[in-house]
Amino acid sequence: MLQFDYPWLLLLAILPWFVYRWLPCFQEEEPALRVTFTPELQATLATEVAASKCIRSDYWLAASWLVWLLLLVAAARPVELLPPISVQEPVRDLVLAIDLSQSMATGDFERPDGSVTDRLSAVRMVVDEFITKRRDDRIGLLVFGDRAFVQANPTKDHATVRRLLADLRTGLAGSNTAIGDGIGLSISMMEDSHQNQKILILLTDGKDTASRLSPLQAAEIAKRKRVQIHTIAVGRLGSRGDEEVDAESLTEIAESTGGQFFMASDAKALESVYDTLDGLTPHETETLSFQPKVQWFWVPVLLALVVLIVFFLNEIVGAANRNSPQLGCGEPDDRG
Repeated sequence: MLQFDYPWLLLLAILPWFVYRWLPCFQEEEPALRVTFTPELQATLATEVAASKCIRSDYWLAASWLVWLLLLVAAARPVELLPPISVQEPVRDLVLAIDLSQSMATGDFERPDGSVTDRLSAVRMVVDEFITKRRDDRIGLLVFGDRAFVQANPTKDHATVRRLLADLRTGLAGSNTAIGDGIGLSISMMEDSHQNQKILILLTDGKDTASRLSPLQAAEIAKRKRVQIHTIAVGRLGSRGDEEVDAESLTEIAESTGGQFFMASDAKALESVYDTLDGLTPHETETLSFQPKVQWFWVPVLLALVVLIVFFLNEIVGAANRNSPQLGCGEPDDRG
């Protein structure tokens, strides 16, 4: 479909007619040689000059008006509308914060087939499946141990996030557990996000032992920034020392931001936790539509240029023919 961005400019097409109709003709003054003519010769010459002037004037007017029309069409910006394109954009930023403290290497996680694996391997497997399901979200990955480290900012490139997840190893970020720093850095990752929903899923198997910012203070900041936190404790309740799960703090962190706390003691329970989270944060997208345009203004501009070139070439050829000497009747030919 062809249309004009500025169709009102086409109303100016009649402007040259008003100029031609109401403005006086331009007459260039030239020096003339006065000689005596007989009345018959003077009348004949005047008729020939007027006819020649009339023919040249009409040709010039036609060419000028055609160029004017073509330039008006170009100025009106003719465009071809292509079929509309719709793009599905995410409305949610989701950050996965995973504990890589040394205790995550504990091999006490039972798989559905009865075999036992370490906690981090079970987490990687379940989280990888969770990422695969969340195709409509921008997903980021963060790890924490002694300190928190960003692995991937929220992105739709889920394949990269999954590769980074597969490379995680216990102790990679240190042997301690900095839950507060993990929450704080997650908030920073989503600070400039314009998405309607910002969600942090924090997974740990212990209590905070190394944060410079306490987890509860970080949760208060998350609440002010409208970041919802879901906390997941992996392992078994009743552990002692640094491996003891601080269920009370994790519950308070989640509830203060509108999230939920989950306890996962085996791979099957962890899968059910992520299934629950998948239901709590349903898939949502925003449809953005736009219609591509192909600009065609260059076509009338090119045509106008061709008309001008043809006109001026014709004028040059005509002037050359008029100025070239011609043999009259009865004049001797010197070529022989």
